[in-house]
Amino acid sequence: MGIFTSKPLPKPKPNPYARREPPELSEPPAESMTPAETPRRRPNPPPSPAKHLMAALLRRHASMKPNAAEIPEGEEEKEDEAAVGLNKSFGLSKKFASKFEIGEVVGRGHFGFTCSAIAKKGDLKAHKLAVKIIPKSKMTTAVAIEDVRREVKILRALAGHPNLARFHDAFEDSENVYIVME
Repeated sequence: MGIFTSKPLPKPKPNPYARREPPELSEPPAESMTPAETPRRRPNPPPSPAKHLMAALLRRHASMKPNAAEIPEGEEEKEDEAAVGLNKSFGLSKKFASKFEIGEVVGRGHFGFTCSAIAKKGDLKAHKLAVKIIPKSKMTTAVAIEDVRREVKILRALAGHPNLARFHDAFEDSENVYIVME
């Protein structure tokens, strides 16, 4: 006699409530993938945070009917930029140059670059700070402009958080947006 004297377990029955796909849509079973490695299928990508801006731009472009006879060659790009009418004004203080002196470049990113700076006036006088400089020339779409507005808004909301770099203020001039941090 042996240790295994019980009957074998019956085969599991199929779940009648499980969703079944036609054979042409179902994927073949993965041979060596564990459940953690199995790729998940998403029906749709997550929605864009600036979807309403893109919809407004599409409506604006659809309503415009340019006259090809009036546009000379070479000025088509300027006309497209003017037609979009992007508002690159952020309503920030314009006194950056009087309060800070920019030093060397510390790092570069896709959208802008970061420099060291020293405060000339105020509570931060003679303190060394980091300034993120975002050129307005790189803000070519409404989504890019909205991203910068959202970044400043989020940094202001989280200004006193102990685990984040301290946000001091944001400035702008005709060419750049400046975000001053510790």
